[in-house]
Amino acid sequence: MYFLLDLRLIRPDSTESIICYCSVGYRSSFLADRINRAEGDALGRRDLPPALNVEGSIFQWANEGRPMVDSRGEQTFKMHPFNRVFGLGVSPSTWQFENA
Repeated sequence: MYFLLDLRLIRPDSTESIICYCSVGYRSSFLADRINRAEGDALGRRDLPPALNVEGSIFQWANEGRPMVDSRGEQTFKMHPFNRVFGLGVSPSTWQFENA
C-alpha cells in the first residue's frame, strides 16, 4: 500500500495528536503507523505529534451515532460512503452522495 504524504506538512510544534480515519480503518492504520515511524528531518529531529487510528474508522463511528461535523463545522448525521457497495458497511440512513 502506498501513501503520498509529505510529513513536512504536519506542524511539528503541535501538542495535539493526529487522528487518522478512513472508511473501515485499514488505510488509516497504515497511515498512522507511517507517521509514528517517521525518522525525522535531515538533522535527525523527530518532533511530530503522535498519530492515532480511529478503530473501526468513520463507518463504525457513524453506525454508533457518534458526533460528526460537516465541512462547515456544523453537526451532521450524514456521510459519504464512497459508493453504494462501500455503503453496505454503514447504515443507509447516514448516506449522502451529493452536497445538500
